[in-house]
Amino acid sequence: MKKLLLNLCACTLLLGSVRADVILNEPFSYADGPLDAISGGLWNLHSGTTNQVEVASGKARLTQSESEDVSALLAGRPYSSGNLYASFVIHQTGLPNAAGGYFAHFKKGNLQDFRARMFTATAGAAAGQFRVGVASSAGAAVMIPKDLSLGQDYTVVLRYNVGTSEATLWINPTAEGSTTDRADATDLDAVVDVTAFALRQTGGMGSMNVDDLLVGTTFGDVTGGNNPALNPPSISILPDQHIPGNTSTAELPFVVGDGETVADSLLLSAASDNLALVPVDSVVFGGSASNRTVRVTPATGQQGSARVSVTVTDVHGNPASRSFRVTVGTPTISSIANQNVAKNTISPPIPFTIGDAEGDEVTVSVVSTNEAVVPAANVIVDGTGASRTVTILPTSGLSGLTRLTLIATDGFTSVSNSFVVTVFSTLGADFADSFDYPDGSLITNSAFIWGTHSAGAGQTGQTQVIQGRLALSSTQGEDLNAFLLNGPYLQADGWLLYARFTVNFSARPSAGGDYFAHFRSSGNSFGGRVFASTTGAAAGKLRLGVANSAGSPSAVFPVDLDTNVTYTVVTRLNVGTGQTTLWINPLLESDASVTATDTASPFEVWTYGFRQSGGIGSLVVDDLKIATAFLDVVTALPALTITQNGSDVQVAWPNTITGYTLQYKDDLATASWTAYTGTLAAQGGSFVASFDGVGGQRFFRLAK
Repeated sequence: MKKLLLNLCACTLLLGSVRADVILNEPFSYADGPLDAISGGLWNLHSGTTNQVEVASGKARLTQSESEDVSALLAGRPYSSGNLYASFVIHQTGLPNAAGGYFAHFKKGNLQDFRARMFTATAGAAAGQFRVGVASSAGAAVMIPKDLSLGQDYTVVLRYNVGTSEATLWINPTAEGSTTDRADATDLDAVVDVTAFALRQTGGMGSMNVDDLLVGTTFGDVTGGNNPALNPPSISILPDQHIPGNTSTAELPFVVGDGETVADSLLLSAASDNLALVPVDSVVFGGSASNRTVRVTPATGQQGSARVSVTVTDVHGNPASRSFRVTVGTPTISSIANQNVAKNTISPPIPFTIGDAEGDEVTVSVVSTNEAVVPAANVIVDGTGASRTVTILPTSGLSGLTRLTLIATDGFTSVSNSFVVTVFSTLGADFADSFDYPDGSLITNSAFIWGTHSAGAGQTGQTQVIQGRLALSSTQGEDLNAFLLNGPYLQADGWLLYARFTVNFSARPSAGGDYFAHFRSSGNSFGGRVFASTTGAAAGKLRLGVANSAGSPSAVFPVDLDTNVTYTVVTRLNVGTGQTTLWINPLLESDASVTATDTASPFEVWTYGFRQSGGIGSLVVDDLKIATAFLDVVTALPALTITQNGSDVQVAWPNTITGYTLQYKDDLATASWTAYTGTLAAQGGSFVASFDGVGGQRFFRLAK
């Protein structure tokens, strides 16, 4: 409540008394980062791994792949009778599983007494959609019988009677008496005092964004009610600012409005939580009507950080606030991509840069969210000046995931960047199928290694094996999958799963295309989706793309492919993060690839599947392999053949290996290799390079 109380205090002289029934007002208008670290003490961890609930673009992000649960204390606590109400906007980005999980609730001050638990699940919903529901306590949730879609905003209102333990949930209600899109919990539990509102992350809930949370003691507190005089004004988000010392921000535009008050009559006020750095009189407003501006000029010679709150008030005394952080003299630190490190190995030095416009000395510290797998003490920061490196040494014998945060501090302010480290294990090959069955149904002829997980009427068993290859077609609707031998692969265990198969298209996909291969949970969670389409391809060609979990590719391999030509496709799914990478005809993991950019929704991986729909064209698939290492699904580069005749040397390799350069050096202790620039001869299916007059030893390799 610190943020709200500051705003109210700043408005007292102008407004007199204000409505006090809103006991938590959280628009999540913070800089991107961990909610418990950037909310000024409003939100705090009460279970799980700290710093995992993050704010991104002004919304709290919740995901089933993380475990942190956070709560915010309510003003006027404890509440032992009467109704409490909460409203907020949910925006589901990844589907939950059938059973789902609860993600928000009221709570007492301990870890056990949770009330009015709000759930999301796919049970009962149409394919690709989900539902929300409520339980009073630990019983089964009652779901609202309304199918909801990914990527859409829904306002939900939760009511909890503290004295009777009854809970009710609405979607977009117009009045408290509404019976439309409503669920009333049927389980009851002992009455307990309520002191806080909580957000929770758990397996099965999918992923979502949460915004504009209000908690109050009446329905009108959180919805505006039916009295227009109670409706607060609106104010748009103001972005965080980072400026050098002894400078001002630009004039930052924002928009205000109100349904009952003309825009010119809306009053603005400001507050600062660091008056030494940002005095209130240094916050200057401009503009008129709905279009306003604010400029902040920090005190001369000061560095540090202040959260500036801007409050707009209507003629009825109703306030609405947004806050933004002004950081003065911030050092800089470059981003680092997510890293994969094999168990019991140390990473190579990973480069990054730091800087400071004021010339202050910058130090770098490290925070790890999983000290068991990668202790912060095992993350070594090295280098001088702007150029630094970080080296990661996981705990011996352990695998799993952690988020590392590098924090650069100049003595006044800090800036950080985070990245996920997957410490992965390998199990060798998990599943392989050459589809060497008699022609006919894949299901029956594979002795039910493959099974149907989705099919229309009369479609089960329609997918055929033809001449030792799996035939997929846009005219069929059966989707099939096979269980992985070592599954399930759990999100927390640090698995990388590689899928390799060959594909040959006899008919091109449609322009929009569709996906035809994917990893799968035991239910309806799909990831690592491989798409075929003609979008972006030249006439008569096609392209392949990939998505983490979206229904369209978020990354497309930038090479046109031909029909009636066989290509090798490899995908990698990081089970813990849900991130997917695609290669075509690779020989090394460092070869050209594309990585999906859509929101990832990690899940337990049980199976691998193939899918048929109207957009995929016609194709055959062969030589499927699933494993936990790249080289377990892709044959490594062949050994070079070296022939010596006196001081003359010939080096040969198969001419099917293209795109590589022969390199050599005479001393392995030297760092550099020399590229062969002579003519390559073609002899009997091989490339041959000749070296005359080689004295002493010489080492050769193929490299990109």
